[in-house]
Amino acid sequence: MAERVQMTEAAPLYSNQHLLDYDWGVVTAAFLQKFPDPSLPYVKSVETVNRHVCPDAKTMDLRRLFYCSYKIPKVAEVLLGKKSTVVCVEEAHWDLKRRCLTVHGRNETGQNLLRIDEVCCYTEVAPGQTLYTQSATVAYRRGALSGLLMPLASEILGGVCQRNAHKGLASMLASSERERMIQAGGSAGVDLQSRLC
Repeated sequence: MAERVQMTEAAPLYSNQHLLDYDWGVVTAAFLQKFPDPSLPYVKSVETVNRHVCPDAKTMDLRRLFYCSYKIPKVAEVLLGKKSTVVCVEEAHWDLKRRCLTVHGRNETGQNLLRIDEVCCYTEVAPGQTLYTQSATVAYRRGALSGLLMPLASEILGGVCQRNAHKGLASMLASSERERMIQAGGSAGVDLQSRLC
């Protein structure tokens, strides 16, 4: 039987929030249509593996797998190579009564060495305004070198993840603007609210 890997306590990696000047329905429809996106080239493919809609509770759950390929920072290339391929899982929960979309993401690849957990929320705060919050934690495999190397690794990883988070927000804003224009023009955009009512 394989020995269970001991991980460090999860430590904060980054945290962001942004007020989106878009209706919650526009933002959540844009969320579903965000990929593929040429401004996020590290996301190679996205596959929906499970979806559950509950019309009575006005909720929807969605599970997607992301196949990503990242450039490795120069200081880590000797150990890891020039690129890292990672499979990530995203689990999203829509609550139409509360007008809240909560998204949990984590890496599946390399969890025995490193685990990043991210939580994003899109919450309606006023008509035409959606609050976006994002936070992530990181845990490392315990070992003799983890105490010495992990602070440096956290610094590097935090910077890389923060850059990608900013790119993701810019992509979400662009997707929301496209969706707003589609809905304003009467074109066939994804309208989750009308599908569950």
